[in-house]
Amino acid sequence: MISPQRLLFAGLALLTIAILPACARTTTTTTADTPAIHSAMAPAASAPSTPTPTTPPAMTPSASPRFQDAFFDFEKALIKSDMKRSLQEDAQLLKAHPELAVTIGGYCDERGTDEYNLALGERRARAVQRYLTALGVKPAQLKTISYGKEKPFCTDHTEACYQQNRRGHFISAADGP
Repeated sequence: MISPQRLLFAGLALLTIAILPACARTTTTTTADTPAIHSAMAPAASAPSTPTPTTPPAMTPSASPRFQDAFFDFEKALIKSDMKRSLQEDAQLLKAHPELAVTIGGYCDERGTDEYNLALGERRARAVQRYLTALGVKPAQLKTISYGKEKPFCTDHTEACYQQNRRGHFISAADGP
């Protein structure tokens, strides 16, 4: 007799294999495609708002904006409270420059299978995307892609290194793929 845990694992493995081809492609989603934002990912009502500049500085092709990565806890895809401020700043930059488009790459540390990490990376990238659209960024400015554990920033086998690899990373059109 097959145990329920093995049956569940086999079902999850088949589901992951079925959606794997879509995970490595860049996708855009609209708010109609995404479920309601979990309260942990919604911006805090009491969070101080960053003032919008009255006249945003002009962006030149050579002046690539500096976005801040969002880091995640192990096996999680929820926006951490200490990451919200930097994502709010990223949102202000994108709202001030609607001509900018970015791809949000979802990354994982080296632990876990390739399939699991591709799915987790996709959830992380989409969590960042949903948070930014909740802050007023136009969905057309945001694409997502999952790299799973394929492109680590750090290759040491330490928790500090693993933390650097668990992130949502911004890639602007000026930076290239």
